[in-house]
Amino acid sequence: MDAPLIIVGAGHAGGRAALTLREEGYSGRLILIGDEPHVPYERPPLSKGLLQGSQDLAGCSLCDSTRLAELGIEHLAGNAVSRLAPLQHRLQLADGQWLPYHG
Repeated sequence: MDAPLIIVGAGHAGGRAALTLREEGYSGRLILIGDEPHVPYERPPLSKGLLQGSQDLAGCSLCDSTRLAELGIEHLAGNAVSRLAPLQHRLQLADGQWLPYHG
């Protein structure tokens, strides 16, 4: 099995990168890793609409977990990357798990 393409950081940029890869035809295994417990969201609406009470967190999300699953994007939430081993093309998550990545 080929090593997955891993995007570290599941914020706006990371989420948009994962979605764009699928939109552009990337069909390989794709993992999106973030230390936050929720799906990627757009920060400008969050900082304005959510704080003003005019929008909830779901309204700021780039997509929901169902859509990520439909696109075959594995979202590892609430588990930050703690260590990189670039020569071995591996990274370690905060929970101690090591993952290989495409190099």
